[in-house]
Amino acid sequence: MQIVKLATCINNNDPAGLNRIRYIDYTDTVSAKESSRNYEDWDENDPFVAGPFLPTNINHVPEINQAVRIIRYNTEKTTVNAEYIAGPFTTNYDFQSQTYAQQTTTTTFNQAGKKPKNILNKDGELPPDSKNAFAKNKHFGIDGKYGSDVIFTDNGIVLRGGKLLTKESATQKERKKIADFPIVSKKVAKLQLKKFPQKKIPVTEKNPRTVYENANLKYIIEYSVNSITNPTILDFYIIQVTSQYEYLLKSNSFTEFTVIPSGTTSLLNIDNTTTTPTFSKDLTQEDPNWSSLSISGKISDVCSEIRTKLLSIQSEGLNGEALNGVIPAAVQQKFSNPEKDLKDVYPFYFRPTSEFRKRPVSNDTEMNLKQSILSGVKLSGNGPTESGLVWSRESFRAPSSEVIDEVTKLKTDTGTREQTFASLVGDRLYLLSMDTNFTGVPIDFTQLDSYEYSQDDYLNKIDPNTYALVRGEILLEFLRAMYNVLSTHVHNINKPYARSDYDAHNIMEDLFNKLENDLLNKSIRTN
Repeated sequence: MQIVKLATCINNNDPAGLNRIRYIDYTDTVSAKESSRNYEDWDENDPFVAGPFLPTNINHVPEINQAVRIIRYNTEKTTVNAEYIAGPFTTNYDFQSQTYAQQTTTTTFNQAGKKPKNILNKDGELPPDSKNAFAKNKHFGIDGKYGSDVIFTDNGIVLRGGKLLTKESATQKERKKIADFPIVSKKVAKLQLKKFPQKKIPVTEKNPRTVYENANLKYIIEYSVNSITNPTILDFYIIQVTSQYEYLLKSNSFTEFTVIPSGTTSLLNIDNTTTTPTFSKDLTQEDPNWSSLSISGKISDVCSEIRTKLLSIQSEGLNGEALNGVIPAAVQQKFSNPEKDLKDVYPFYFRPTSEFRKRPVSNDTEMNLKQSILSGVKLSGNGPTESGLVWSRESFRAPSSEVIDEVTKLKTDTGTREQTFASLVGDRLYLLSMDTNFTGVPIDFTQLDSYEYSQDDYLNKIDPNTYALVRGEILLEFLRAMYNVLSTHVHNINKPYARSDYDAHNIMEDLFNKLENDLLNKSIRTN
């Protein structure tokens, strides 16, 4: 005789309220046992009755047509001394909707043929939309039949109502997934109690920070040389910024590596292409002894020439003495006011062209020569090297100011060993007293569902007869504004109260207009 057998629940409405069920063994039929003895449903002779094996306060009463395990602790008497444990179950989040066929898929009594899916991946983790659906293995949890549980954590307890997406609100795609995976809802009614081993308090620290002014760049000036090992031609590309709305083209954002967004700039040259330099300089024409210079001497002259042009642009703009005749007339004619536009160039950013910066080298010698050119372009003792911002005629850097950032951090309070928290979370929260009520129409608690308040109870019988809670800080702010008006306003007794251009009054009026919305927390209500 088997001590434990699989059976099906055929009735769960115990008239005695003892959580008993009527069942039929997997291998039995009702008619066979009915003819063996006289009985009434649920009486002491009923051969199909089983009581709960677990204490009634934690017992899981199965649904009709669900599987149960029947335990007989007197195997000689098959019609009495039977108790049940609900299950087996193929998922641990939706106990209510599982049928007998689904429940037995992992047993030898399998009739459905479909095995349940693995819900954890190879790392033992749930999918992102199922995260935290269950109690962690190190904790203890008690689950309801769908969407609710109580989790006992370390020094804490969490009671969740509606932790899973409701089947009624799920989309068609979500309903298909719910059959195999729990989907955690973004809206959960939750009560959490927790104690931590140390008390921590928020402490505000003041951290100084330098803030630089931020402006739209007016020009980007790029430079390049025709050869690393034998430089003879210097190319300068003067790029005018035409878009004032691109954040990348701000003085605080632009860098040597910033890719210029299409349509935001215009390269100034004589043929309106995107490749021809604004102007070039042939170094061999400047120095008849150029060919006899050492490579280090040539690089020194290259760097000097780049510095000279950039410093001239800083001090005199694009039409200064050092650039006299260099900017082609055809380019200057593109400006509506060349005298002003060529001089007003700030802020601008200079840098090597992307091609020169990325130009490949074949050996360490070429690498060192290339780096010597870039590092040699240093505008002054404290100025930028290789690339950088030129804010104005007098300064490379943008003006700055010191600001104080207040940062709140948690600090351990050594005077107290422990700290406790309690939180109640929901779309709307109600703090109700059956004794105290200051509304005109008190809540009639006798008319509310005594088992579980319904949505109608909350919205039609409770909410209209409660008050919103007050945010004390908002009220205090408004009272201070009133105090400032009363204590600072001065006027002739025969003249009306002055309101225009009176900052204290304006602040008070602004707070008053927002008072109802800011002062009252209408989602937390009390009677």
